[in-house]
Amino acid sequence: MVDTFDSAFMATLYTSKAFSRDPLAVLYYSIVLTGITVAVSAFVAVVQIFSLVIKISHPEGTFWDGVEQLTDHFDIVGGCICGVFVLVGVGSVVVYRPWRRRLERREQERREAQDEVAAVVGTGEEGRSGGREEAEETTK
Repeated sequence: MVDTFDSAFMATLYTSKAFSRDPLAVLYYSIVLTGITVAVSAFVAVVQIFSLVIKISHPEGTFWDGVEQLTDHFDIVGGCICGVFVLVGVGSVVVYRPWRRRLERREQERREAQDEVAAVVGTGEEGRSGGREEAEETTK
């Protein structure tokens, strides 16, 4: 079910008219969704591998008892995974606008700094060429 929701949301991102005007938003939400999907998949894979180890080698200890309890209650883990998807989704929506404003502000500052450097370099070049022309005129 979570995978279906994830796929539907990704398809909505790529086909939405609202997001088609903002490729950075599509990239941002794609990274968020892909990141949470990879993290959840890795968690589920590790739990399943530990479950397999428990079934084959019957290890003992509090860690393995905890893993066994986790695999016995995987339905609760599934609900928690759904909750994590919702929390991360809502969190990414809340964080996007301030992050985007900060990104645009940094880009504007970078452009202004480049313009200042270009102005200084442009002024320096004019001064140098003017000096060369004067030196050439005096030698003639």
